[in-house]
Amino acid sequence: MDASSGATSSRASIERLFRSTITSSDRSVLEQLVKDIEKELTSYQAEIDKLTASPEFLKHKRDGARNRLLQYPSSLSPVHRLPPEVLQHIFGMIGNHLLKPSKTPDALAVSATCGRWRDVAISTPFLWSFISINFARWKRNYRVLDSFTQLFMERSRSCPLELALDFQEIDVVSDEMPHIHKGILAHKILKPPLLSFLKLYGPYWQRLPNDFRCDLFSDCPSLSSIEFQPFNPLRPEVRLPTEQIKSCVVFNSSSDDAFRSISSFPSVERLEIECCGGREYGGDHLVIPSVNHLTILASTPEQAYGAFKYTTLPQLTSPKISRGNGASDTTWKHWDKLHISNFFIRSACKLTSLSLRYVPISDDQLIHFLRLMPSLESLCVEESADPKSNQTITQRFFNRLAISHHNMSPHFLPKLTAVRLVLHEDGLVENVLPKTLISRWIPDAQYASEVGIDSIKSIDIMFIAENEDPVETLISKLRWMRGAGVMVTVAAQIIEFKEGEDVESGN
Repeated sequence: MDASSGATSSRASIERLFRSTITSSDRSVLEQLVKDIEKELTSYQAEIDKLTASPEFLKHKRDGARNRLLQYPSSLSPVHRLPPEVLQHIFGMIGNHLLKPSKTPDALAVSATCGRWRDVAISTPFLWSFISINFARWKRNYRVLDSFTQLFMERSRSCPLELALDFQEIDVVSDEMPHIHKGILAHKILKPPLLSFLKLYGPYWQRLPNDFRCDLFSDCPSLSSIEFQPFNPLRPEVRLPTEQIKSCVVFNSSSDDAFRSISSFPSVERLEIECCGGREYGGDHLVIPSVNHLTILASTPEQAYGAFKYTTLPQLTSPKISRGNGASDTTWKHWDKLHISNFFIRSACKLTSLSLRYVPISDDQLIHFLRLMPSLESLCVEESADPKSNQTITQRFFNRLAISHHNMSPHFLPKLTAVRLVLHEDGLVENVLPKTLISRWIPDAQYASEVGIDSIKSIDIMFIAENEDPVETLISKLRWMRGAGVMVTVAAQIIEFKEGEDVESGN
């Protein structure tokens, strides 16, 4: 009897058991049969589980391979070929250091990009040394802000700290200021020796209670630069190490507030005054012998010559005056030469460089200004792109700048060796401009010494024009000077002029 006939006989025997009374012997047979079937089911389930697990395992391995495949092409991208030093330089260009509750700080975003960038960012202390806080954005959520500042300070290590505090939209006479003072402003980040730059600005029209005092910054041995609005919620109540401040910027205030604040810094070397005018300064005349660089950003001539009116700066070498964005030529109706002349008589300073940017003075006013600077070595004058602003760099100006070797009278700007001009072409490129520049090139050192004129060494001309034609013309006339060793740069700022339409001054 074969196996199939035996299995058929066994099934028939079992079926008879289902139709008859079960005896004890039959029960044993059935129990064994159940065990055998359960064992068989278990083996089937085990096989099914193996078959089910196999695709999932393969899917897992596939996904892992997929992720690795995505990583390798990324690692082969050009950015991963940059050495750490270059990445550090790029990261250092991050311009937004403002801490916001709704946005991850840029330094943190960079460090979270990938493992390599994280290592480079964390090993770059200066990336974490710039902190800007607008308190109105944080309201009372200062614990989160505290954690941010704590992290930045840990990662900045011993790198000098630059800190900007913005109190705009904060009611400083409410209970908000004490909370800020006891919380964030009492943080150890503000303690020496880390703090090197401090910027304070806010609603200058608000005054703190008379009993308010802030001694957070009175003992900061590294603090050398300050930028602030007089008055702001912490000035003048805040105590500063004024004797050690070398760089000072005051902005958006009256002349009286600005120069009273400036008088607090007797050792300042770099002084910048931005948009300060209106109420005149009523204090004592300021004599600051340490100032050598003066920068003025003004919207009106009164703002521009305020520093010349109220100060004496005997060591001044490099003034820079710029017209502010949004200001128009109509606001510069009067330019008081007397204040400028009196300043140079009082100060007896020897200027070596001068920069005038978008200052809409006339050619005659510019010539008068430059007559006061016989020691000038570097001159930069930039006209506005507005076609109505081309009153400064004119044929009259170039005729005065040119050197006449047959004229025995004192020469105009005899020490001038570097010239940068941004100007409207206005027919100057064909003759008067190249003639003037060439006249100041004196290759014979002995002759130059005898006549007291220094030879031109650097020429940088930027035309405000509708095309490149002036550039090609001037280059053709000055090409030989390049071969003679003079640095000559000529370019154009292409502007489309429309009749009857002003062009906004700017870049």
